Amino acid sequence: MQSFPRPLLALMALVLWGCQATAPSPYPAPEGAAPAAARAPEMGQPAPDFNLISDNDMRLTLSSLRGRWVVLYFYPPADTPECPCNATEFTKLLRGLPSLPTTVLGISPDAPSTHRLAKAQYKISGLTLLTDPPPQRTMTSYGTWLRTRNGTTTTDYVYRSTFLIDPAGRIAYRWCRVVSPAHVEEIRQKLVELSTRYLGGATP
Repeated sequence: MQSFPRPLLALMALVLWGCQATAPSPYPAPEGAAPAAARAPEMGQPAPDFNLISDNDMRLTLSSLRGRWVVLYFYPPADTPECPCNATEFTKLLRGLPSLPTTVLGISPDAPSTHRLAKAQYKISGLTLLTDPPPQRTMTSYGTWLRTRNGTTTTDYVYRSTFLIDPAGRIAYRWCRVVSPAHVEEIRQKLVELSTRYLGGATP
């Protein structure tokens, strides 16, 4: 019988315990997982709730959207590369969705007034933009607010990510490495796939 050093046995026991302690997810594993994924909620877990101000200066909570599919995407401040592209593509997503109760929400550090200007400038419609002010608690809870250090310089930034939340308020799928504009078509396909399974009772 092969013997193993004690440190290796301890490590193996820790790994096995961790696998047993993690409940299996009812949803498939994400593709293109990135370092930020380690801080993001897992598939099948309840999506962190939030209470944020929208572009029409009204407060919105995630829990108020139970019974609907929610496409929740995080993006950097206005006028950074791909931001207008993201929003306009999400507008197209809403037009191409099947008859599903779906809400699309975008979250960034921008103020509501900035969101209103962006929606007017780029003809964005059908989706709601939300403001996550300092200290960016919502972005932190979703693992999308990151900090890097270069010597004495600290830089905070938003890691582009998208979460698909099912009508029960659980994370159905997540994209932790977003590339536009093909990303929106990926969301549409995944929403159709998972909603079919959800309605068919294939998920808890």
